[in-house]
Amino acid sequence: MGDVKKRDSCLSIRPKLIVWDFDLTVLSIHSWAAGIRPKDVANRTLHEDVADLPFFRHFVHRALEQGFAVAVASFGQYEVIQAYMDRIVGRGVFNRENIATPSKFGSRDGRTLRGGKVPMLKVCETRTSPGRFLRF
Repeated sequence: MGDVKKRDSCLSIRPKLIVWDFDLTVLSIHSWAAGIRPKDVANRTLHEDVADLPFFRHFVHRALEQGFAVAVASFGQYEVIQAYMDRIVGRGVFNRENIATPSKFGSRDGRTLRGGKVPMLKVCETRTSPGRFLRF
């Protein structure tokens, strides 16, 4: 019961949008540097790749239950992120609307953007409801 209270206490901040980085944040590995392709994700061991799989799943589902929007902002490859997120939290939770990568801005994934992640965060924010956001 204590673990659930700790997990839920993060949501007491009351942001409208929660945005995560992907490589070395959601994942404990760097999928881009490791050369993971979208088709590889189906055979990956989530408990090894995801930094804290039970926590992240619980946090995302609990955030959605409480009306928060969720998103990922990453310089990684969109298709790889999408494949992982489908396996981690289920299909339909994350999609092109709430996964921002350089390809969303006409650049190639795996590259930085002018302005860093700020443009990604702004796109995520406008795709959901404007207001405060919490970035991990």
